[in-house]
Amino acid sequence: MSTVPQAVQEQVHLYGTRTFWYSDTGIAGFAPTGILAPTAVEESKQLLRDLIAQMTDPRHAYIVFHFQNLNSLSPRLRQTALDIVSSLQPDQTLHAAILLKNNLMVNLMSVFTTILHRQFEDRFDYRLFKDEAAAFAWLQNEQAKHSVQAG
Repeated sequence: MSTVPQAVQEQVHLYGTRTFWYSDTGIAGFAPTGILAPTAVEESKQLLRDLIAQMTDPRHAYIVFHFQNLNSLSPRLRQTALDIVSSLQPDQTLHAAILLKNNLMVNLMSVFTTILHRQFEDRFDYRLFKDEAAAFAWLQNEQAKHSVQAG
């Protein structure tokens, strides 16, 4: 099992959302608080766009989504996810390792991410996890696959 590197360049934003990088791996972390106020969701959308823009590989974004505090999948959250993925460049892919703890949320997120993946197959790759080390290891594997393909 992979070990999870220390978070660096960590920032806590206005509504408590944390963004950070896993050491110098090129993998980012995104940890919202679960606040669903419209302004908090808009802030999260912009933070995700910023993280994607800062990726070292402009064609691939690798993010661990810490959704352990997520208790619902509101229409606003679904639309935000759709906006983020649809705003990716045509040759850009978001690799999302989604961490959840609540079994109901795992089921809801599974249905939603399957739909999102079908709609944006080339731009959205994901896996659901309950363990951060497994999520991080999957993203490292994805990075390795894509760096070999590019090389």
